[in-house]
Amino acid sequence: GRPTTKYWEPSFCSNLNQHSPGIYREAEYQAQSLRMLLTSKCNMERGGCKPAKECRQETVHERGKEPVYVVAMNPRFLNQTIDWSGAVGGMGDSLRIFTLRRTNLVLMAYSKFHHGGCRIDKSAGGMSPSWRRRLKDAADEEITNDTLPVLVENDKGKRRKNGQFTFERMLQCIHHYAIGDQELSISSAFSASISSKSSADPYLILYEDVLSSGSIVEEGLLRHLHLGTTRIGVSGTDLSATGSVFENNRTKKVHSDPLCHYNDVTCSELELGLRNATGKKYPCLWKQYQQAEEGLTWSMPLLPSGLVSLEGDCFPLEALDEKKRTRTVDELYRLPPR
Repeated sequence: GRPTTKYWEPSFCSNLNQHSPGIYREAEYQAQSLRMLLTSKCNMERGGCKPAKECRQETVHERGKEPVYVVAMNPRFLNQTIDWSGAVGGMGDSLRIFTLRRTNLVLMAYSKFHHGGCRIDKSAGGMSPSWRRRLKDAADEEITNDTLPVLVENDKGKRRKNGQFTFERMLQCIHHYAIGDQELSISSAFSASISSKSSADPYLILYEDVLSSGSIVEEGLLRHLHLGTTRIGVSGTDLSATGSVFENNRTKKVHSDPLCHYNDVTCSELELGLRNATGKKYPCLWKQYQQAEEGLTWSMPLLPSGLVSLEGDCFPLEALDEKKRTRTVDELYRLPPR
């Protein structure tokens, strides 16, 4: 197969507590660096600010084949004024963009709670007063940045939790991460695609689809890359004969038990909040909580006006199968059928 160079979450000194603002945080520098990563073999500076410090372009790899460059990143860590035309402009159909997301927001919130926590960076302004009031109204408890969960590693490498996965923390994780990060990611993906003038929209990969229909997702991924149904690096291999890369992945999920089985979750409290105990309704989150173990793929929580909201409603999307082999972004934003 074609030689591949992969760059995993290149750093631009996004942490203001460790690095002062400067050229490495400027949008123009980040755009230029991303262009280099997408077209060159670069030596990334470990723990530094210059992911494209030393790069060399390769028209043809030493193995005689055109190289492929893969950049995996979270747009949250980029300068939000980045001009995507500077990063990918003119790349056209040589560029392929993928956007990954999870649709059960309750389960994603719990996962985020255990992977870095849902703390809001004070250097970025912390939690807005309006959002703090919303959480206080929902939980009847004063919330500060300092009370949000932080996870650390103990001397045996095992996580030690700080606090319970409470109702207000669940809302915090959903609002800023499960919704906020994912909406930013998908809008960035489309902005980049438009700037590149690619004829293909970003390819949507949903966590739940991968778990339930990995081979179908992989088949679509390969078609998006113009590789037909041939496994990358294995010319002429039929997917049906070897199984999916997704389905053969033996990585163990950290959280595979029902949500209520974990000792840092008090489900009676979550249910009290979700079932309108504070005068507010969360119909979508309540459904996702109740049906969490069914592995369903969900639409986004929408108000009747079409606005994405914690208090919106949602519904399970049609599962991928032999008849339905593609997932489109517009499915996520459809209003629940009446």
